[in-house]
Amino acid sequence: MSLRETIEGAKQEAQQNLSTVSTTKGDDEEREGFSRKSATRAKPTREAAAGVRTGERVARDKLASDDKATRKAAEAEERERENRRRYASDIVMQADPDYKPQRKHWIISAVVGIGAALLGIILVYLVLPRLDQSSDLYNYCNVFTVICMVLAYAAVIYSFVVDFRKLRPIRNAAQAKIDGMTDKRVEELIKKAEAAEADGLGYEVVQDASAAKGKNKKKGKKK
Repeated sequence: MSLRETIEGAKQEAQQNLSTVSTTKGDDEEREGFSRKSATRAKPTREAAAGVRTGERVARDKLASDDKATRKAAEAEERERENRRRYASDIVMQADPDYKPQRKHWIISAVVGIGAALLGIILVYLVLPRLDQSSDLYNYCNVFTVICMVLAYAAVIYSFVVDFRKLRPIRNAAQAKIDGMTDKRVEELIKKAEAAEADGLGYEVVQDASAAKGKNKKKGKKK
């Protein structure tokens, strides 16, 4: 092979390599342009999807807020209902003729017990340490302290007995009566009791009215 043929072959090979590089570069530019167009086209789609998710989240938050408000309103209504029934139970309990006397006994015994206990403590810690143990006054105070403590224990025990055996059955009967009444009847009872209290008649009117209704029912059954 001559030198001229060798040079011509080298030129042809160089031209082929150059055309290959140009074709590859063009393909890369086309792919890059397509990627840019795809990213540009996808951007509105992503924004729309984000808007949909935001709307769904707002709707869920609003629904949760509405459920919470509804639940709070229901709980407040239930508390109000329980308070009204408790108030009606107190009315029925105070209308019982045995309630006030037994309540007075309980209050008196509790006050006497607490007062005697406090007096005994004062004597033990403040009076007796300042007295001469060989004096008659010390002996009198010592005996009086024992009497105060015994009286305190007796009064407190008596108050528990009165509450357990006298007041508790009245409370249970009043509660059972209110439990057997509808909300409408409870409201009627409260209105009657408040009207009677405003007129100065007291809650006993409610008890008398209930007793009268019971008697009328019995008479109707006998007939």
